[in-house]
Amino acid sequence: MGIAKRFLFAIPALALLAYVVTGVMSLVFSEGVRLQRVGEHLADPELWYTVGLTLKVSFLALFLSWVFAWLVLVVLKGRGIAVFRFFSVLPGMAYALFVLLVLRAVGAESPYSMGSVLIAWVLAGTLYLCSGISEGIRDLGPRGKEALRTLGAGPVRAFFHHEFSGTRPLQGALLLQQLWFFLTSFSLVMILGGGPPSETLEVAIYSAMRLGQSDVSKAVALSLVQALILILLRFSLNRLGSAKPARGISEGFGESGKKRSSLGISVVILFCLGGLVFLGPKVGDARAYLRPLFVTLALGASVLGATLLFSISSYVSGIRFASVIGSWCSPLFLSLALWSFSGFLISPFVNVALIQTLFFAPWFSQIVFPLLDRAQRSEMEAARVLGAGRIRAFFEVEWPRIRGGVIRVLGLVFALSATEVSSVLLFSRGDFDTLASHSQNLFSRFRIEEAAFGVMAMLLLSAVSLGLGERRA
Repeated sequence: MGIAKRFLFAIPALALLAYVVTGVMSLVFSEGVRLQRVGEHLADPELWYTVGLTLKVSFLALFLSWVFAWLVLVVLKGRGIAVFRFFSVLPGMAYALFVLLVLRAVGAESPYSMGSVLIAWVLAGTLYLCSGISEGIRDLGPRGKEALRTLGAGPVRAFFHHEFSGTRPLQGALLLQQLWFFLTSFSLVMILGGGPPSETLEVAIYSAMRLGQSDVSKAVALSLVQALILILLRFSLNRLGSAKPARGISEGFGESGKKRSSLGISVVILFCLGGLVFLGPKVGDARAYLRPLFVTLALGASVLGATLLFSISSYVSGIRFASVIGSWCSPLFLSLALWSFSGFLISPFVNVALIQTLFFAPWFSQIVFPLLDRAQRSEMEAARVLGAGRIRAFFEVEWPRIRGGVIRVLGLVFALSATEVSSVLLFSRGDFDTLASHSQNLFSRFRIEEAAFGVMAMLLLSAVSLGLGERRA
C-alpha cells in the first residue's frame, strides 16, 4: 500500500490521537497546574499512603484470586467453566452490589470498608482467572498429561508438570491484566470503600476533581504516579506476550462450550428480569430510568462505530500502537485531560464516546487484529490469483471465517460501554446520565434498592448484547 493511501486510512486514528495529546498537554500546562504544587503533593505522605493502600490491597486480592481460581479449576476439572466467560466481564458495580447485599444479610456491622472492596475484587478476579486459565489448559490438550501418567507420574506431579507449568506464561499475563483492572477500579471502590482514607489511586484522582473543591495539581500528581505504575505493568505484560483470555470470544469455544456460555447468559437474563420485576414496586418511578436507558443505547452504538473506525484505521495504516494507547493510562486521567481541554466546548456525549473508544479499542485490537492477520494468508493469495480484487477476496474468502469473532467483540464493546461510569460522571452536567452513572449516583445517596434496579437493567442490556453477539456469530 502506498504512502498516500496509508496516510488517508490513518486520518481517523491520527485525529483521535491528536485530540488526546492536545488534551493532555492542555491539562499539564493549564493555569490550575503548578509544578511547585505538583511537587508538594508528590512529597505528601497522604499521597504515598494512598499508593501503598492501593498496591497492598491489589496484590493481596491478586494472590487470593489466583489461589481460589486454581481451587475452582481443580474441583470442577473444567466442567462448567465456560459460563464464567460472561461473569468475568461484569462491571465492578455488579460485584459491589452483590457483596453489599451479602454483608447486609449476614448482619455485618459496616459493609463499607476496604475489606469489602477486597472481597469484591477477589470474587471478580477468581472468575476472570478461571475463564482464562481454563482456556489455556484446554489449548494444551490431554496428550501431554496422558504421557506423563504413562511414564509413572502421579496425579499431583502430572498436574504441576502439565496444567500448571504449561500455562505459566498465560497465568502471568492474566495476573498482570487483572492487576491492571484492580489499579484502575473506580465504581466498586466508590460504592464499597466508605470514603477517605479508604481511597485507591483512581478514586483519589476523581475526588481531587470534584466540583467546588478541585485541586488539579493534586490530580496530576496522583495521575503521574499511577501512570508510572501502569506503564511498568504494561511493559511487563508485553514481555510476557499477549494473554489469551479473549480467544473464546474471538474464535469461539467448541460447540459444548458455546452452549454452556449461551446457557450462562440466558440464566443472567432471566435473573435480571426477575430482579426487575421484584424491585419494580419498590422503585418510586421506573420511568426515571427510561432516559438513562436511551442515552446508554445511543452511547453504545456511537462507541461501536467509533471503535470500529479507529481500530481499523490503526490496523490498515500500520500504526497499531494507536489502538492500544488507552491501556497505557488511567481511564480517569484520560477523562480528566480531555475534560480540561474540551469539557465546556464539545458536547459531553461526544467527549464520553471518544474516551470510551480509547478505553475499548485495546479489547477490539487484541481480539480482532490476529484474525485480520490470518486473513492475509494463502486463501487471500489464492483468491487474488484467480482474479478477485483485494477487497472482493477479503469479503468472499476471509470475512465468513472471521465474522463470528468480530460480531462477538462488538457485542463485548457494547456491554463494556453500557457499564462504564467514570468518564460519564466527570463530564455529566446533570443532563447526561447513562444507566451506570444514574445507578452510581443512587448508590452515593444510599438508595440501594433503586440503585439495584438500575444495575439489573444495565446487566440485562449487557447480557442481551453478548447473547446477540453469540447468536449472530
